Amino acid sequence: MEEQLAYALITPYSLYKSRTGGIIGRLLAHARLEFVAARMYVFSDAFVDAYQKIICPSGTDPAIRQAWHRYIDESLRQQNPWGYLPRCALM
Repeated sequence: MEEQLAYALITPYSLYKSRTGGIIGRLLAHARLEFVAARMYVFSDAFVDAYQKIICPSGTDPAIRQAWHRYIDESLRQQNPWGYLPRCALM
């Protein structure tokens, strides 16, 4: 059987609302996955900039690109409108 790797990023809002257990439960229940590791991160601005380039490659529709950039800027940057430290869980 061929091995494939995947990741899941649980956003700061989902962590704040205590939805982590439900998200992990659904991931493991609906797919044949082997849980390997989980880590908590607060991303640097340089990482967020690189992530935006990967999520929105050059051929992306401008409206979609703008929506993703706004969401990522408001949700994952340390300087955000809500003033909290945006921790993410990466699995």
